Amino acid sequence: MAMFAWAQTSRFWSLRTQARTHAVRYAIESLNADFELILLRSLEQTIPVSVTLKSAKVYVGYVVGVITPGDPRDMLRILPYVSGFRRPSDFKVEFTTFYTAIYKKIREAGGLSHLSAENFKLALPIADIQSISLFDIAAYVEFQTQTKPA
Repeated sequence: MAMFAWAQTSRFWSLRTQARTHAVRYAIESLNADFELILLRSLEQTIPVSVTLKSAKVYVGYVVGVITPGDPRDMLRILPYVSGFRRPSDFKVEFTTFYTAIYKKIREAGGLSHLSAENFKLALPIADIQSISLFDIAAYVEFQTQTKPA
């Protein structure tokens, strides 16, 4: 009997979460809220975002947190994957910090085992964000190998 009750409760919460996600998506699309739509896609598809700040600093990472349309939040929280900057001469991104190497060392026994990936979460001021997009590493690599058309 307890197993049946747990299954029913689990199903209820799953349906409730699906309904809330659908409602959030509908609100975001109705408001034509592009910023929130990108964040929602990132969360739903587990795809990192690329964030360029007004300072030319670039972060690629996973969105952490919830998205509520109309919420007057002023920060975007991400777990960084890589970071770098946009070169002033051509605005191409140059990555300089590779967080995944640190995350790997955290998982291994050794000098960084006292840390967790949680220690590296960033809160970026939304007012400082110049652009945001979904980021796919395979597409990025492909763009880097392309040459200019003749």
